[in-house]
Amino acid sequence: MKRRLAAMSRTDLVMLVLAILYIVSPIDVIPELVTGPLGLTDDVAAFGLVVALLLRSRPASRDGLPEA
Repeated sequence: MKRRLAAMSRTDLVMLVLAILYIVSPIDVIPELVTGPLGLTDDVAAFGLVVALLLRSRPASRDGLPEA
């Protein structure tokens, strides 16, 4: 995990931390209390950003496929 974080750019690392903080934060751009299940869309988008950043930072194996 330490290698993965070291391989990330500073911008990606900051975006990763901010996205995780947003997900666990009780403050939402689209509040679930008002909009119901539709309010989860901003949390899902932040989670998607986290997944995309982590997948992008994975080192490629010799055959070009990501390592498992």
